[in-house]
Amino acid sequence: MARWLLTLRGDSADIETLQRTLPAGFALTELQGKPAFRSDELDAVGDVLMVERRGQEFLAIFNGWLLLHDENAKHIELDTVHEVNPITGAINTFILPATATLTLRVFQPTVVISGGEPVDPAATSAALGVVLADSRAIRAVRFFEEGTWVSLYKVKEIVTEAVGSPQLLKDRGWVSAGALKRFDHTANNANALGDQARHARTSRQGPQTPMTLGEARQLIQGLLLAWLAEISGGS
Repeated sequence: MARWLLTLRGDSADIETLQRTLPAGFALTELQGKPAFRSDELDAVGDVLMVERRGQEFLAIFNGWLLLHDENAKHIELDTVHEVNPITGAINTFILPATATLTLRVFQPTVVISGGEPVDPAATSAALGVVLADSRAIRAVRFFEEGTWVSLYKVKEIVTEAVGSPQLLKDRGWVSAGALKRFDHTANNANALGDQARHARTSRQGPQTPMTLGEARQLIQGLLLAWLAEISGGS
């Protein structure tokens, strides 16, 4: 039986997609009519604040993963943390306000988890499992989900460092020299992006045709997907 269950808020289609792609050790079930997330790692944690923090970290990765594969994916949020007593079946529900204070409500064993056991881990995605096992991939997916110029540039830096050089990105056919140069020039230039740029100095002239944020996301999405496929053994 799961010790910790974290109920979620989000688009039902995104939650169904997440359920199909969770790797072994993670699962979505249902609690009190809401989708509930669990993991073997969380079940080994004893402190509710640590569970909440780690749960938020997992959701940042999952949201980035969903957005990487579907630009229309919505943001899934953590709703409530629940602790299940393995002996009595009682459920302690910790309400999570904006502050760090936690409010405890206790449900007696008459409150049951609908939906039965978590989904079969055999049906989950091996690729997401690779991401969760690689600290570089975790950071890259999380930064991609943020979607700002600065965070997208960080994704490029992570992939470049992992591969070895910008030239190797081009040699693999993951990005063209022109697109990479335009991305770098735009992302770094305050004349092109103002406060969104990585640098504040305005002495350097901006690109003649700055890249849009949408174009940047598409470029980095392709770069990240190609690298993840490589480290997952898909290419």
